[in-house]
Amino acid sequence: MTLNLTDIYKICANVVERNNDKLKTFAALKFVEQFNDVALNKSIFYQNEDNVGIFYSKAWKDLNYPTNKTPFDYPALIAFQNTATVGVNFNPLYALELYTVRLDYDSSKAWEVLMTELDSYLVLVLRELQKYVYISSNEVTGWYHVDEVNSKEEAGTWTDVVRDGWLKERLKSRQVQLTRGYSETPKNLLTVGTEITIQGCI
Repeated sequence: MTLNLTDIYKICANVVERNNDKLKTFAALKFVEQFNDVALNKSIFYQNEDNVGIFYSKAWKDLNYPTNKTPFDYPALIAFQNTATVGVNFNPLYALELYTVRLDYDSSKAWEVLMTELDSYLVLVLRELQKYVYISSNEVTGWYHVDEVNSKEEAGTWTDVVRDGWLKERLKSRQVQLTRGYSETPKNLLTVGTEITIQGCI
């Protein structure tokens, strides 16, 4: 079983894709300034084989991934990596800041309502993260949502499935505190964030 930072980003992107009626975009950003970049500084580069699954945009997917633009929508889930330190048995500890983000332009809802929605979206993400399991089968190996594993196994698409470990066992954050607002975020964005720590596997 392996779990590295790329795996974690792919899991977060999959959470957003599975819940794209609420969240529309996932992106891992290096710098806060990328909020102001076109498409959050993402491009068709993220459709290359090695990069597929790291960045998700419902708007881009709905347009069948055009090569001339990479559109995205809010609400979004944004991840920043803070630290990667050596943990037990030399497995890294990944500390990530996760933010649910949206534009403060919705004329039909007060900002208090919008922030409450962001609260609920972030809680949804944290709950969904706990439902990912590392499996090996005759067809695939890797981290998948338990619902997908169960449905593929029941349909006979994936055979001889072995569940080797759950992401909830790798989540080391015991008390989650939600922070509203981010001092360096552009003023037209509303944010709700928290920090999580995940024990990697190498």
